[in-house]
Amino acid sequence: MRILQLIQKKQLRGAETFASLLSNHLIASGHKVKVVALLDGDGMLPLNGTIHVLDAQLKKRFWDFAAWKKLAKIIQEFQPDVVQANAGDTLLYTSMSKRLHGWKAPIVFRNASITALYLQGFVNIWLYRFLFTQVKAIASVSNASRQSFLQYFPQFAHHIQVLPVGVELQIVAPKQLPQHFTIVHVGGFTYEKNHEGVIRIFEQLLVQIPNARLIMVGAGKLWSTIHDKVKQQNYHNQIQMVGHQQDALAFMNQAHVLILPSIIEGLPGVILEAMYCKTPVIAYDVGGISEVVNDKTGYLIPKNDEAAFVDALVAVANQRPEGKIEAAYQLVTTQYNNKSIATQFATMYQQVVAQA
Repeated sequence: MRILQLIQKKQLRGAETFASLLSNHLIASGHKVKVVALLDGDGMLPLNGTIHVLDAQLKKRFWDFAAWKKLAKIIQEFQPDVVQANAGDTLLYTSMSKRLHGWKAPIVFRNASITALYLQGFVNIWLYRFLFTQVKAIASVSNASRQSFLQYFPQFAHHIQVLPVGVELQIVAPKQLPQHFTIVHVGGFTYEKNHEGVIRIFEQLLVQIPNARLIMVGAGKLWSTIHDKVKQQNYHNQIQMVGHQQDALAFMNQAHVLILPSIIEGLPGVILEAMYCKTPVIAYDVGGISEVVNDKTGYLIPKNDEAAFVDALVAVANQRPEGKIEAAYQLVTTQYNNKSIATQFATMYQQVVAQA
């Protein structure tokens, strides 16, 4: 098959990273894949190939005729069997390009988050309802994401199925845990990742474990705000902000625990990666997190219960939870590896083409 993957930007974000890894596995299975980004960027995505850039003008996203035409030209030249829109503005661009230029390939939409996160107001809901009329299949990252989507768009229930993110089965370096109890948080510096909550939890932990350390991996629009807060509170010796990292897995592998007290999530790949490198996970019960984190595989904390979060951190510091770690590893390697997930995507594409 010939598959075109449209991503928002060349950036190290979950949707773009997974689209790149998915493309690699599809190519390895004999499919032809072209990856196109709406925007250029400095993120070194893990794609074994070239990313073509549309140079879209997002300030003109509702009348970006030049980018819609450019996308149509790429599709005309590549002749894909399927076009997959991967979150962000990609659905808008694929849908409008198809309507205006009449290309025939069916559109698949990857629903990588909770619908309420990006739907605000009647006009936005109406717009997406209009866009989804062009979509032949929806791959939702988790059951929670699927349910959230159907609350807004029940008329598209027959199009949607759950296809999660996964991990790359790779050799992981042996663990060499640091002397100090080290916590890692991985995620873009956005509202939904709740970095202020991360710092509050860490502050409370320091009362019980004064020599604890926190590493925050990622970048984003709130990075400077959080950096200033860390500096003002004189935590520069305990909190390390390392920015974007090509190999975030290495940081998770050398930490005692991964924390994710997010406000909103779909199914974050960093949790699966931590489980794969046998780092225990503590996370709020939001979005699809409970589909992988439970009493057997980690520590699932009620949203905003910072005291319970700290208690879980102290428990991990006192004794490494080997049973949870092994159960989490088995879950990820058997049910959430990207090679098998790519096969599921290929099956979905074949079904879409057969029905087109």
